[in-house]
Amino acid sequence: MDETTSYELVDHAPIEASYALTLLCCAFAAADRPKRIVSTLHHLLSGRFKSLASREESVLCIQIVREALIKSIPTCGIPKIINALSVVHDTIRKHDESLWNEIIASEASTEPRSLEQNPNVRDRGSALFETVYGPKTQKLRDRLTSVHPDLYDPIIVQDAYGRILARDSILDFRATEYVNLVVLLAQVRSGKDSDGMLDLQVKSHEIGCQRAGATEEQVEFVRGLANVVRNK
Repeated sequence: MDETTSYELVDHAPIEASYALTLLCCAFAAADRPKRIVSTLHHLLSGRFKSLASREESVLCIQIVREALIKSIPTCGIPKIINALSVVHDTIRKHDESLWNEIIASEASTEPRSLEQNPNVRDRGSALFETVYGPKTQKLRDRLTSVHPDLYDPIIVQDAYGRILARDSILDFRATEYVNLVVLLAQVRSGKDSDGMLDLQVKSHEIGCQRAGATEEQVEFVRGLANVVRNK
């Protein structure tokens, strides 16, 4: 993949530039290429993205990247996200320790750390799940429960949706669906190397993006960004 191509996509995206850069980092994480996040962050910190040139914009963008990586856990797994977050941590601190301290100070989480502190976590997870899947919610809920009694509740509705995906202090529903979609697409293989088993989830989150208010142009941009990363 030509780095210039991916950076040009960020500068000419039909979504906010900070979201576009974030999706690029999430796609690299999902494709197990976290070292490519380093060069992306260096490009950001050197002011080479036209619409993300100020320090304030860099701080906000890195906060969004970190939150999006946390939200990528349900779709690409903890090991990849540990590696990606570690790369972000090490890159920023090496570049500018004071910038890192500024990021941490301004993103102090308001999310409760335990279920006891947030007894409504299951309800907000259930509400988000229904928003994403619409009229297919009950059928999908029944299917997941039949596969394993713990799969829908607590694992998906409480833990994945309630505690992770429904967090909205930094990323709203539409941005979260962009993340879900690009992370899934970055893991899709083509041809003989794939059984096509992720296609259903990809379609579901394309529809989820639309339910969140994304245009077809924006969804197509997310697809294109994932393709650039996946096809190198």
